[in-house]
Amino acid sequence: MIFVIADDFSGAAEIAGIGLRYGLKCSLQTELNWAGKPDLLILDTDTRSLPESNALRKLSNIIDQLPDRSFDWLYKKIDSVLRGHVMAEIRLVMNKLDIETAVIIAPNPSAGRTIRGGYYYINGIPLDKTGFAYDPEYPAGSADVRILLDLPGEAPASYSDEIKDALFPGIIVGGVRSRDDAHRWAESIPDDALPAGSSEFFENLLEIRGYKPATDDNIKRFGWHGKHLVVLGSAGGNLDENIKRLTSMGFVVCRWPGSHADLEKPEYLEHWIEAVERAFKERDHVVLTTGLPLNTLAGLPKKIAHLTAVAVKRICSLQKIRFLFIAGGATAAHIIRELGWKYMRPVLEFSTGVVALRASEKDDLTIIVKPGSYPWPAFDFLNSQKGE
Repeated sequence: MIFVIADDFSGAAEIAGIGLRYGLKCSLQTELNWAGKPDLLILDTDTRSLPESNALRKLSNIIDQLPDRSFDWLYKKIDSVLRGHVMAEIRLVMNKLDIETAVIIAPNPSAGRTIRGGYYYINGIPLDKTGFAYDPEYPAGSADVRILLDLPGEAPASYSDEIKDALFPGIIVGGVRSRDDAHRWAESIPDDALPAGSSEFFENLLEIRGYKPATDDNIKRFGWHGKHLVVLGSAGGNLDENIKRLTSMGFVVCRWPGSHADLEKPEYLEHWIEAVERAFKERDHVVLTTGLPLNTLAGLPKKIAHLTAVAVKRICSLQKIRFLFIAGGATAAHIIRELGWKYMRPVLEFSTGVVALRASEKDDLTIIVKPGSYPWPAFDFLNSQKGE
């Protein structure tokens, strides 16, 4: 068994999608359960959204539950742009499992994310000059990974462009300019080291271990009739562009009826849900979004994510939703937990990071999730179903 610990839901789903592509029996969980003996078990700890002390306490309790030799190898999934409690969580895993070396390969070079000379770039632009500088929880104040990760920190930790220059044991943060670079790191890391990083590095490790892609899903064959609810949870990025695109396809857009100041008023939540109810009487394709401008005021992004999750649960109880699309990892995590989903399996990977899931005990609802910073796939398959 391969065991992956992910610090957020969209990252866990991304790994599940890769596992499906490689023909692995996958289980994505929010509450650890070793029953069923999957080939790949991915646990979403949801620790990225917690204060560091709470995150480490939760992760420590999870590791204490692990049976001896319960998995063949362990992977620590982190955010590809290094948000979250990256070093603290990796150090904790190393200490609890007596691991001397960890290798962090964070970027997804195929998505234009690279680290050169210790500096992080997205499509050639320094990280702190991109939209990640305005992240509501972990704004990128620098492109220097040594600053972002506070290297060397409490234990031996260093950055290296090449594995031949890496200092073992300890924590090594590797430079990656291309997929070939990531592949070389995957080939060369010690067998007893803890690999940590992005979904792309996980895929490199699968390839090195002899796994080969086994699926070639036809999206249209999946079937797209019924009611579709698209939840746009990420306020930054391409929100307006996505709304415009979906509107042009015939989706009815239901925005939060008030301002940030009205988030605590129950009547506004009721009005929002009622608007969705009216929209579904006209069309089978509806968009739910606050549509509010990005606001990083302490606690506000979490409040919006929770409010959205409450609305989605209510809507799902009132309407027979067949397909629920969710943009934004934090929003997806809140919705999944509000719906009470603990054990899921991937059923389709549209593209890297955009994955369809079903609950193990309930197959009448399919949830499609993607990280907020990733693009949606082409919606042509939905467009062909409108009005049918």
